[in-house]
Amino acid sequence: AGTAPGPAPGAESMAPGAVRIVLVEDYDDTRESLSALLESEGHSVFRAVDGVAGLELLRQTPAVDLALLDIGLPGISGHELVRQIRQEFGRTIRCVAMSGYGSPADVQRGLDAGFDEYLVKPVDIAELQQVLARCRSRT
Repeated sequence: AGTAPGPAPGAESMAPGAVRIVLVEDYDDTRESLSALLESEGHSVFRAVDGVAGLELLRQTPAVDLALLDIGLPGISGHELVRQIRQEFGRTIRCVAMSGYGSPADVQRGLDAGFDEYLVKPVDIAELQQVLARCRSRT
């Protein structure tokens, strides 16, 4: 458990429209492929492999715009993690759930827990682009 390496050195000079993202995903392939995609578009991605490390990363990383959170995390679930984020940060960070479960009841449970949006895995790149666009429009 713990945090994976953050963005490359020099990532602080972000491109216009870039988003600061905390990605909490325990599955290595998903975490790394999403990170690579987002970083290739100029976003800063900070990675954690479980909910406890994700919450700590959010506390340590200034000006996070977006938290992409897996639901089925070891330790504390994505639902519990988003509740803690809302308690600590309010609505200053846009929180998006990622889950293999996508029934209307699953989505509603995520929204009730405090997520702003809910993406079903495998994450559709076009949907992710829309999430990023909405995130940019808030700043």
